[in-house]
Amino acid sequence: DWRGVGILPSDRGVTRDNIVANVFGDGIKYGAQYAAYFGVVAANTVYNAAGHALNILDANSVQSILAFNNTLSKIPSGKYAINVAAGTLAANDMRRTFLDYNNVYLDGGAGGLYNAISAGVHDTNVDPQFTDAANYDFSVGTNLKAVGFPSLFANL
Repeated sequence: DWRGVGILPSDRGVTRDNIVANVFGDGIKYGAQYAAYFGVVAANTVYNAAGHALNILDANSVQSILAFNNTLSKIPSGKYAINVAAGTLAANDMRRTFLDYNNVYLDGGAGGLYNAISAGVHDTNVDPQFTDAANYDFSVGTNLKAVGFPSLFANL
């Protein structure tokens, strides 16, 4: 539980293997003032953030982010699992470098899955069946494991 944004990645940084739960802002906020060049956002779990689960702030950041193997769930009303705050769907889809193999799931939330960017070809929308999210046990259940998640670049 945190009162602000969960993670603000730095330039050329790797944001990997984190659990961000019940924050009062965005789960992961990626953008020009935080990660202007190149960054990896991989194998993170964002659950029940009050803001967007992954918020990409500008068009240049769409080109510089590699985001994969993330589980983003319980998205609130008016927010998105993956949000791009600038540009159009068509333009952002042309700019994107690698945004794929993520599992996005509303999990009772009333938000949306994607804004201003399309789903990755290999993205899934499967209930992760967390073991005990209320007590911060975010190990995934058989439902998500059955579709092979997380497996891409598991040994990065």
